[in-house]
Amino acid sequence: MNPYLPYHVFLADDDHDDRKFFRDALAKLNISYKLSDFPACEELLYQINEGNTPDIIFLDLNMPNLNGHECLQEIRKNIKFDAIPVVIYTTSSNRKEIESTFDEGANIYVIKPNRFDEIVYMLRDIFSTDLKRFIYSKSREKFVLKLRNAPNVSGLG
Repeated sequence: MNPYLPYHVFLADDDHDDRKFFRDALAKLNISYKLSDFPACEELLYQINEGNTPDIIFLDLNMPNLNGHECLQEIRKNIKFDAIPVVIYTTSSNRKEIESTFDEGANIYVIKPNRFDEIVYMLRDIFSTDLKRFIYSKSREKFVLKLRNAPNVSGLG
């Protein structure tokens, strides 16, 4: 990724409020970005298949119609999308779901934080280094992103 160009971020989440919190949290970071958010996986898949490829994808699992597992499988079927990190961004802490998404090709698993400042902190952690590290250094031990004691950052501009 060219450091002078904005990150192109895709988010698929059927919950309008969760998409808004994510959008607002991303705006708190000191990075250049373009966010494309989708209420359905079908829309996200359409965009990437049309050549509109992001630098990173955040994917909710619990979605109607095509769920996050199915969307992830579709993304990973195409070798040209292998270099796109996929972050599972979900409320589920179910061990089987964590294991299956790792096996399906996700790069990071994040249990949605409960507080806005924790969302900002989580995004800051993800965007703090080269996103390709999630592709090239994938491991089960580091798959679930642990929120360290997130400082209260909600008041930061």
